[in-house]
Amino acid sequence: MSVLKVVILSIASLALVACDHMNIAEIHQRTITGSDYRSHLASKYKAVVKYEAEEMVDLPDAAHFATKAMSVLDNKKVPGPEKLENWYVHEDFKEDLKKASKRLDTALKIGIKETMPEMAAEAVVGFDCWMEQAEEGWQVDHIQACRDRFNIAMNGIQEEVGLTITDDAKAERKIVIYYDHDSSKISADDQVFLSSEVARMPMHEKVSLTVTGHADRKGPEKYNKNLSLERAIGVHEALSNFGLGKKYIGISAAGETTPLVETL
Repeated sequence: MSVLKVVILSIASLALVACDHMNIAEIHQRTITGSDYRSHLASKYKAVVKYEAEEMVDLPDAAHFATKAMSVLDNKKVPGPEKLENWYVHEDFKEDLKKASKRLDTALKIGIKETMPEMAAEAVVGFDCWMEQAEEGWQVDHIQACRDRFNIAMNGIQEEVGLTITDDAKAERKIVIYYDHDSSKISADDQVFLSSEVARMPMHEKVSLTVTGHADRKGPEKYNKNLSLERAIGVHEALSNFGLGKKYIGISAAGETTPLVETL
């Protein structure tokens, strides 16, 4: 009975491999149009398949990405980036890939597939390329090229959304505006600045802001605490008026505890 099971499993495995290799030929025949995330992703995987099959003569990896490209085109659910646990990657590369995976996951969660589909697809395929080359482990220039491809795409995404996506999977941006002494009025220039920053922020349920007001150390501590709160409330109202929902914005007042400008 056990021998029969082994034979059946072997036949099933061969069938899957054959199907993967058939996808190489099929993806070459597919014409990919469109400007959405799915189209960009499939097109970029198709280019990887062509390179792996024709330039590197690496049919197993070409078949893997061909199957992934076909899945992007034909399945309702688009496959995500590669998972580290599914690849035999050398320890030297694991830590950087873990961090990159977290950063990419965060980027995808803030809606970039919809707002910048080509750049999102570039980041995913760059990451997958990096993973595949890291498993092979010996073509240092290829590993670096794929890593650079991923990082260039991520830098473009960060610039576009105005956020820094950190290695611990946080998307952050520090925005600072300054006030005249003893004032909580936002200048006209800073109103324009805040409006432009709001326009860059991804409107997503996972995006939140905390507005922290500060004051210098001139005057009584209680007065400075209230002044910093007034400043924070003013920014909160401005951000809300510029289209950022109030539910996204938290408020805190630091008073004179951590002044951003030194005073005598």
